[in-house]
Amino acid sequence: GPPVGAKAFGDFNGSVHAAFATLLALARRRATGRGTQVEVALAEACLSVTADQVIEYSGAGHLIRRAGSRRRDAAPQGIFPAADGKWIAVSVPTDAAWAAFVAAFDPELPGGPGQFASLTGRLAAPDVVESAVEKAVSGGGSGTVVPRLRGAGVAAEVVTSPSFVDEDPDLLAAGFFRTLPHPLHGPMNHITLPFTIDGRRLGPATAAPLYGQDNQLL
Repeated sequence: GPPVGAKAFGDFNGSVHAAFATLLALARRRATGRGTQVEVALAEACLSVTADQVIEYSGAGHLIRRAGSRRRDAAPQGIFPAADGKWIAVSVPTDAAWAAFVAAFDPELPGGPGQFASLTGRLAAPDVVESAVEKAVSGGGSGTVVPRLRGAGVAAEVVTSPSFVDEDPDLLAAGFFRTLPHPLHGPMNHITLPFTIDGRRLGPATAAPLYGQDNQLL
């Protein structure tokens, strides 16, 4: 569809940059004892996430347009239905991974798999490649297809509702969540930051307060 408004994209993007810059300033103060003045301009913060478009157009005259789930450095990449009604996110990052996928799933490709052995060949006919992948993936349930894809070196995962992200085994194993007790709901998983500082993963220290819980303190 047509482009839509970004809904104050610069505001929340700038705040993320400001928060990260503040963390760096605190780390510098801890290491050197010196303070830092942090200034973040919304326009500059926005430029940091549009660098690819600016550089590509300035250097090659090529205007990057929206491509959905597709990428120029991985093909195929998209969301495909499995036989059990779930959807699987698939990304083939290398030619070797594509060759392993072809060997494992034997997709129906016009002209044979050799035509699409290179990233350039797959990018030239994305609809054909994605149709073949969809037919191959839809032949089994997500519980069996995803392990087969991963075994072939293909990045794959079942598309999950945000309501169940805190049950993802990979994120749990990575320590991405912090379990905190809540007075009404009991133990609950809370999202932490996706990086560590001094070996510590930062995140909330307490669960969300109850309504009016801290009125007396305030």
